[in-house]
Amino acid sequence: MSKSSRPPSDPLVSHSDERCVTASDDIRSSEALSKLEELSKNRGVTPGFLLAELLENENSRQQRTQEQGSELSPKQKIVFEHLRNGLSTKEIAEALSIREETVRTHILRIRTRIDCPDLLSLRFM
Repeated sequence: MSKSSRPPSDPLVSHSDERCVTASDDIRSSEALSKLEELSKNRGVTPGFLLAELLENENSRQQRTQEQGSELSPKQKIVFEHLRNGLSTKEIAEALSIREETVRTHILRIRTRIDCPDLLSLRFM
């Protein structure tokens, strides 16, 4: 079995011959790995277990967001996408040629349908 086809013994270990990274990627990766190890130690689990749990939670969140998005009207989907792209209420209103109040109404209904607590959370879904 060649080195590239062999699964790594630890899912957190990355082999240098498998990817190319920049210095800033290495710093962010080491910070993330450090936080992951700290959190796993506090919870009494292995870093690999915690990473698997985080990935499972993220996959579930993405699936819920997709399912919830299917409940939105076509206009609400457009407003939601603009929000996720960082546009303000005023910018969305201008882009869609509608009033800001109409955008606010769409946002309120979107938050209600997908059970989102606030606008900031909605922007990062």
